[in-house]
Amino acid sequence: MSIQIEHPQPANSGHPLDRFLREPEVLRLLGVSQMTLYRWEKGGRFPKRYKIGPNSVAWKESAVIQWLASRQAAATTTSKNGDA
Repeated sequence: MSIQIEHPQPANSGHPLDRFLREPEVLRLLGVSQMTLYRWEKGGRFPKRYKIGPNSVAWKESAVIQWLASRQAAATTTSKNGDA
């Protein structure tokens, strides 16, 4: 059984609503440590965080999903061209 998640769309817009992912959720999705995430972000290898409050940061879900897709595509290309 496959579950599809649909995001509601605002009126007069072709873009789905983009929610913010907080740090614990991003770390779970990526399976990396907080320090690794910080290094990737600082080095320009991961999307920049948004400050959403005085003590709160988050990432746009669409940016994280796009980054994950690009990593998956790069891994697929590497495995096809690699020493398999």
